[in-house]
Amino acid sequence: MKVTKKLKDVFNLDVPDTVPIEVEDQPPQTTPKPLKGYFFNKETIKRLLLWINGIAGPSIILTGPTGCGKSSVIEQFCARLGIGVYRVPCHGRMEFQELIGGFRLADEVKRAEDEGKPLAKIGKWEALIVALKNLSGIGPKMIWIDGPVIRAMREGCVVLLDEFNFLHPTVFGGLNSILDAASFVVPETGEIITAQAGFRVAMTGNGVDGGADAVLYRGISKVNIAGLDRPCGIRVGYNAATEEAQIIVAAHPTMNPTIVEVMVNVADDVRGLFKSGQCETVISTRKLVQWAALISARPWKDASPADILELMKKTLDFALLDVRPPHEQEAVHKALESRFRVSGVKAAAKP
Repeated sequence: MKVTKKLKDVFNLDVPDTVPIEVEDQPPQTTPKPLKGYFFNKETIKRLLLWINGIAGPSIILTGPTGCGKSSVIEQFCARLGIGVYRVPCHGRMEFQELIGGFRLADEVKRAEDEGKPLAKIGKWEALIVALKNLSGIGPKMIWIDGPVIRAMREGCVVLLDEFNFLHPTVFGGLNSILDAASFVVPETGEIITAQAGFRVAMTGNGVDGGADAVLYRGISKVNIAGLDRPCGIRVGYNAATEEAQIIVAAHPTMNPTIVEVMVNVADDVRGLFKSGQCETVISTRKLVQWAALISARPWKDASPADILELMKKTLDFALLDVRPPHEQEAVHKALESRFRVSGVKAAAKP
């Protein structure tokens, strides 16, 4: 059942009190959990509302640099509206059946149900037995299990194809009728799946526009123009420094404002290097929050500015830089040192 609330309150936006929006009062279990202090862009919300209401069509693509929050904006948007989401991490070896579904051995399905665990990904031996049964008609009992796309169609919710342009073009091409939110005939069973009202497809990807930075994203495939013709699109960028500072403080209210300012400025500097192709390291908003958590967890008693800087370096190394190339780690350290030097952080500053 849906209830009417104020758009201003649901998304914490600067809009008139008179603008209403409908929200599910009993969200399904697949609805993401809302994150405290999440920042919504007004223009992005306008476009997402046109999409979720079917005015702009049933499918949408969000593109932008890595770590800018493409997936999280869909999840948090749906979290506020009480809409279920099936999130699918796409990869280059993903087959169409992983999205749609397939036959599984009845014994494996029953074992998962008895143990109260999700059905494990199909293994090589099970796949071989299923293939032999399909060819000969002889073999153990099998049960059809819906994949995430079909489940979303049946339930009338959102399927989120994360990094969709990692999919092989033939796999993505198979989704054309689904992107129109029409119907799909399951080849193995002959069943016609008609999408329920509310079914929507969201896709995220890096370098979708084929810009100069597309070369930074290894493994992505060029999307067929017919596939890009169906969905609407949103170009997502990084949050402004003031917005990211608000996100950090909402997650960690005791953080020292000067240190937060240093963090967001360093992130901005590193993103500039990334965009210009000078490094392949980027500090996302989620990494900023993780970095803040690590800083807050460390002791601060009698800490000198030098101690604080060293702590910021070590926690950032742990959060991100220890798995990056040494020369990029050094470049980020220099950016941190430069920002810290002019920040005026004092001894024994609170986190």
